[in-house]
Amino acid sequence: MGKSILLVSVGLTTGLTTVCSFGVGIPGNAITISSSARVANSPTTAGDGLKGEFWDVTGSIANLSVATSAIAGRSADATFTSTAVDYPNGSSNVVFDSSSLANLLGQDGNSLSGVTPVSLTGSVFRFSGFINILSSFDSDPGTDTIDVDFTVGSDDGFQLNIGGSTVSEFTGLRPFSTTSGIASFAESGLYALELIYFENQSFTGVEFSSRFSNGIVTTGVLYTSISDPVTAVPEPITLLGSLSALGIGALFKQRLQE
Repeated sequence: MGKSILLVSVGLTTGLTTVCSFGVGIPGNAITISSSARVANSPTTAGDGLKGEFWDVTGSIANLSVATSAIAGRSADATFTSTAVDYPNGSSNVVFDSSSLANLLGQDGNSLSGVTPVSLTGSVFRFSGFINILSSFDSDPGTDTIDVDFTVGSDDGFQLNIGGSTVSEFTGLRPFSTTSGIASFAESGLYALELIYFENQSFTGVEFSSRFSNGIVTTGVLYTSISDPVTAVPEPITLLGSLSALGIGALFKQRLQE
């Protein structure tokens, strides 16, 4: 069954790389997330958000490659808990780079620790943790997968990775615009999530949203870590493995009786 979702990605400057866009009737546009990428069953408690990291970078950040290279092997200058990737909070998409980091983060600024920058010019952010995918998120119930659309709005670029796969990205510079992608999950559960975002100069803004949340993806499905009462995914038991185990057990019992 073809997709019934229209996902529109907008790029106003060079550097657009949309992994999934204009996904109408083309199932192949979705990024497949296999069961092996699932790190745990769905938690029984609500999430606490994502781990937020910030790097103050000297010099121009012209693209995603420069951004990732600038933070590779380097500890973050500041950290915080991201209850929802919606910066700045509310209806505004961007703030001037002259704004403080705490001002950009809004309510999440209360959890900020570390060295804060003089301005937001030359910034790299990483949001990491886990997202709880539920069967109710499925936007196309006619398929045997859980198809979830994700949209990232940014000024400038970003990369969204879920379950170890890149769902969408914009590698260059642009005014605040959105890029969307579809991830097809084999089953429900907890999956690793990483969103890298960078700002070069002038204005800063980033948002992470989805249709299942009717806007910004909220705290309840985001987790900074895996801990109790999350149940780890058990190793699959095959018929051959079960028979082998029974055979070994029977042989061991026979030798004890001898």
